[in-house]
Amino acid sequence: MSKHQSSFHADRYGSPLFASLWTEAWGEQYPAEVAPFSSCTYQLLQQLEQQLKLKENSVLVDLGCGAGGVGLWLARKNTVQLIGIDRCDDAVEIATSRAIEWGLSKRAAFSVGDFCNTGLASASVDAVFSIDAFTAAEDIKGALAEVRRILKPRGRFVFTARQLGVTGRHFPAIGQNWGSGLERLGFDDIDIIKRPNVSELWKSVYDQWLKHETELRRELCRETVDALVEEANQGIPMMNDDRPWYLIRAALQTE
Repeated sequence: MSKHQSSFHADRYGSPLFASLWTEAWGEQYPAEVAPFSSCTYQLLQQLEQQLKLKENSVLVDLGCGAGGVGLWLARKNTVQLIGIDRCDDAVEIATSRAIEWGLSKRAAFSVGDFCNTGLASASVDAVFSIDAFTAAEDIKGALAEVRRILKPRGRFVFTARQLGVTGRHFPAIGQNWGSGLERLGFDDIDIIKRPNVSELWKSVYDQWLKHETELRRELCRETVDALVEEANQGIPMMNDDRPWYLIRAALQTE
């Protein structure tokens, strides 16, 4: 991992301007305390809670946790044990610091890992979730196998995803229908909820990045802003197709 890759989270997380652009883009939909770098709105937080059905003291895993805000919100609201996993060292460091700020240092732990190698014991967790991260896995079948491995029987997996296009890298493994693809790969009790306006949310954020590029360059390092501008320029056209966005819940099949 390059030095820039490991410092990207710290650079933008420490920027008041960067945070303000999300609020400017989303208004009251943006959960400022959580400070997600994703499409996580207040509505999605509530839907996550409903779909995960967390019991007190259960173990919850956040895959691709980033700076940890979504998992910390769920852990505090539901009194559960949280394990956050991310491939970036600085994201894990920030999330660990935030757990202390939220008074959750005894119930939240963050570590470096990836979708196919969490480092967790088999059948050791009650629920797994991933927001705008899981489909970044290089090996989606391997990542789903790892989720199955760490979940307890009937444990729940909840994640966000977009309908896969026929040219997408995960299409050969999943197909165009997430439901049938997940069933083939060991899950059942699947619920797929459409998420309206996600493309519009992303476009509004991207527009803010491009509109305020000059100010961002005064506050963030060059590599960070270059990455943001590149993501915005590539992302805006991708938000103009009509593929729907989903919140997907699946449970681990048992024999």
